[in-house]
Amino acid sequence: MAKTPSKLINIATRHQLFLEGHKTHIANQFDPFLKQMVKSLEKRIATKQLTEFSRNRVEKLIAKLQEDISDIYKNYYGVWKDQVVDFAKYESEFEIKSLEQVVKFDFVAPSRKQLQSAVFMAPLNTKDYKGYLLKPFFEEWSERTIKKVGGIIRNGYTQGLTTPQIVREIKGTKGLKFADGQLARGKKDITLVTRTALQHTANEARQETWKENKDIVKGVRIVATLDDSTTAECRSRDGLIYPIGSGEFPPYHIGCRTTTAAVLDERYSFLDSNSTRAARNEFGKVEYVPAKQSYYEWLKTQPDKVQEFALGKQRARLFRDGGISADRFRRINVGKDFQQISLDELRKLEPLAFEKAGL
Repeated sequence: MAKTPSKLINIATRHQLFLEGHKTHIANQFDPFLKQMVKSLEKRIATKQLTEFSRNRVEKLIAKLQEDISDIYKNYYGVWKDQVVDFAKYESEFEIKSLEQVVKFDFVAPSRKQLQSAVFMAPLNTKDYKGYLLKPFFEEWSERTIKKVGGIIRNGYTQGLTTPQIVREIKGTKGLKFADGQLARGKKDITLVTRTALQHTANEARQETWKENKDIVKGVRIVATLDDSTTAECRSRDGLIYPIGSGEFPPYHIGCRTTTAAVLDERYSFLDSNSTRAARNEFGKVEYVPAKQSYYEWLKTQPDKVQEFALGKQRARLFRDGGISADRFRRINVGKDFQQISLDELRKLEPLAFEKAGL
């Protein structure tokens, strides 16, 4: 039977910790472009007395500023795209090194062109953006800032706000290190886009690598993050196995941290060990638990407050005191679309468990 060696799960979960830090590093590359937007704002608006402008003149000014910001986003996208492709290449090479730690085999690496095509032509499975390609996904989020900046100026002009008041709403205040301005919120949007895109990139790069080595790799195992912030969808997908190129792979939502590991041909089913996977305890400290332990098996071992933070108080009480196994809870806690069902729906499935838990 084809399976994922514990060591590969161990490598995948430890590597995910690195990936979270790398996402932040790439997102911070946006900062110089954000400064360019501030300069454009100051050039186009800060020196003007908007209260003296006609509406038509204000609209022309808005159009020029939005064009500036749009051009800056386009320039940033070029840099961002190169970084994404570089990262895909790195992830592919890392995956081969990981496989070589458990199997003696001459693995084949996909080309940079193959990886770029895989990453940018594979649709996202992300909730609310299902079917989007990476470039339109980036463009839709950047367009939010462009439209909101125009809306702030237009609304401020209509309300008779002074130019400094309008600029403050877009740029933010110095006392809060400009974190309260619309442009800073645009940085947060780009950070979410980047975190989601890099998770997509990592998983697509692995899949492309596995496709090149399909005589050894037969499937994909979903590996969720073990902590109290993991979503219901990712919790219930943890441990599921799909054929390569067939199935829904992460990211499953904006900011998703769920990763994947290779399922090897049954010839290598003897490969196993007492490997571990990373988890975060109630204090946020990384610890290591058995690699084959599922999310809900791990959650069963956690203190009440961790279970309650992850599931909510009533659901945690049902999980803890209702006599439901970890695997049964995984299967009934979500619907066919892997979205968490209501407590009333759960009650219909497990009335005796609710009674036993005193709910």
